[in-house]
Amino acid sequence: MLKDLGVRHLRIHSDSQLIVGQVQGEYEAWELNMIKYLQNVKDFAFNFTTISIQQILRAENVQADLFSKLAMVGAADLKRNSYLTTLEKPNIEEPTVMKTDPKLSWIDPILHYLQDGVLRVDRDEAKKLRHLAPQYLIYDGRLYKKSFTLPLL
Repeated sequence: MLKDLGVRHLRIHSDSQLIVGQVQGEYEAWELNMIKYLQNVKDFAFNFTTISIQQILRAENVQADLFSKLAMVGAADLKRNSYLTTLEKPNIEEPTVMKTDPKLSWIDPILHYLQDGVLRVDRDEAKKLRHLAPQYLIYDGRLYKKSFTLPLL
């Protein structure tokens, strides 16, 4: 996001002595996750003309604390000129590729019936599908099973 905004000079404030020390090379990263994060920071630094990191007191880190609280409260009251990205997983994880079988899954006939009203040719299968389909609903493009006392399953 900073790169897209055209930022060339970056100044980072952190209240973590460990993080600042590792980025500045004063401390060595030992834990595998910390090594990966440190490598991401080094790769990230190449996008800028200058980058500096400075340790500040925790009491002076009010802005970062406010952003961290947004994760719990939500972004409804976020100012218009603020940028917020939600990470679904740590950015040090390697992407996983899963091979899938192109055959139809058990979900596909239910989805087709609920979306398009398409039934199978086989009379018995169509009857089962008509009986089964009311137990499900499509919400936000995904198939969920209804429940009387629980949220969507």
